[in-house]
Amino acid sequence: MKISNNFDRWMFDYKEGNLSPEEVEEFEKFLLNHPEYEVDADAWDMAFVQNEPVEYPYAEKLEKKRRVAGWYYWSAAAMLVLLLGSSSLYLFNTTDQLESAVTGEESLSGHHNDRTLPLVDSFNSINNRAGILFSELTDGVTDSYTNAGNTTGNNNQLAQNQLNAAVSGNVVSGSDPNLANSTHADNLPYANGAKKSQAGLIDLEANKVEGKTHVGKYAGNPDSKGLAFDVTKKTTVKSGSSFSALKKVYHRVERMLGYPVGLTNLRDPELLLPQSTLLSFNSAFAGGMLKPRFEMNYRNQWLGSDQNSSELNVSYDNYSYGIRGGAGILINAQDYGYGRFGDYNVSLLYSPKLVVGRNIVVEPSVKLTMGSMIANGDKLSANSSFEMDRGRVLNTIADNQMNGITTQWYKDYGLGLMINTKWFYAGFSSDNLSRHYENVYGNELYSPAKTPVKLSGIIGTDYESKTKTMTYSPFVAYQQYGNQPELWAGMNYRLGWMTVGGGLSTNKEFTASVGMKFDTFKLVYHYDYTESALTQTHMGSHNVGIRFNAKRKNQRLTH
Repeated sequence: MKISNNFDRWMFDYKEGNLSPEEVEEFEKFLLNHPEYEVDADAWDMAFVQNEPVEYPYAEKLEKKRRVAGWYYWSAAAMLVLLLGSSSLYLFNTTDQLESAVTGEESLSGHHNDRTLPLVDSFNSINNRAGILFSELTDGVTDSYTNAGNTTGNNNQLAQNQLNAAVSGNVVSGSDPNLANSTHADNLPYANGAKKSQAGLIDLEANKVEGKTHVGKYAGNPDSKGLAFDVTKKTTVKSGSSFSALKKVYHRVERMLGYPVGLTNLRDPELLLPQSTLLSFNSAFAGGMLKPRFEMNYRNQWLGSDQNSSELNVSYDNYSYGIRGGAGILINAQDYGYGRFGDYNVSLLYSPKLVVGRNIVVEPSVKLTMGSMIANGDKLSANSSFEMDRGRVLNTIADNQMNGITTQWYKDYGLGLMINTKWFYAGFSSDNLSRHYENVYGNELYSPAKTPVKLSGIIGTDYESKTKTMTYSPFVAYQQYGNQPELWAGMNYRLGWMTVGGGLSTNKEFTASVGMKFDTFKLVYHYDYTESALTQTHMGSHNVGIRFNAKRKNQRLTH
């Protein structure tokens, strides 16, 4: 059922809670993509009255106690037996009296019962009257049947005489005078002989259309003369033209890609990239699911090596109609070299949703980050290096500056852009645009190191089965952090609640995932095999992600 043609019905069921979770999501997406219904939706919000539970404090007093009254049942049974006995006695007496009246027999005492004589006389009178009535009824039916047969024969003979007269051009004498005056042999289809048959009927109808003399004319028949166009002209379309062929191909492709079977955009991508969560990859994903989302990821990179690092990423985002966009918060904690260096930051995200077409939503975003970098000089070696992220190496300085723990606060920002259509999504983002200092031990004698700009881009789509139990989600992504650009291509596959996926990069690295996904819960494990720029070796990393989706309460969500 199309929402635009039945908006009030959908809105009523949405407010009353009669829609399924899939229908709620579909209706909310429709409201976001059609802002012209905003006035109607606000009117529904103001007119809607929330039901409040009412508890009656004296409900226990309304319960009626059951009374035990066994003597009621015994009294009813006695009345029933008495009634049956009286009825049987009366019936037997009546039967005996009727038999005695009919047969004329004496009673058991040897004498006639005087009370049965009037009953016998009444019975005999009724019997005589029934016989007379039956005789009269049968005689009447017989006479009516005979008269009907004679009348039918006369009518058949009259019709046959009229038909013969019509064929010969004469009128039968003694027939209906109105028929004789109004019937003419020329107007009959079988006049002048029965040889005209079907051709006579056709000629008669043609004469009516043309309005000839002595025939009727259809009053509503249009006249084709005097029109501004020629109604007899026929236009033909060349079926073999190139335009027709292209149109057929277009309709065939449209059917192949039509929703729900074919390409679509579920707005819930699974990034199969190392060290990339959804909101950290592009802040424009904030509010993209149009409902509250809590996500947590833990990554252990290159476990067992000297360059081991661990990262905990916690995020929450939601779409808010009040700010006409998505908002989120991202908390990130990274530890490098078993406590030698740490980076802890908090980011605030905002992404307005701008509808620019029927099936196109542009979602720009801004990301504001504040954090601190902590270095433990007691664990770091002077004039050494360690790898903070893949391909991002940080050098330490002289020994006299490596005493104790040093902390440096910083702030930065990033920008993002996402284009969501009905069939695909595409986005681009840039982070660390102010390039904050990341070398805690920088001084006037050295140029402090700055964080490189992080660039990323992605394009992807979803192919969903008609039953919505199977989904293919291919994607292509690009990343550049410092001096290490890489291009990734991969796909995620979902069958029911189970998900598997994988991806490959141009640097000969790969990632694989397996997990489970439900409407309100997701658990995914990632494994990737990447290269360390400092050691020039490939090592494995592990990532576990968990997500919860909440339901929206007392808030109008448009989609």
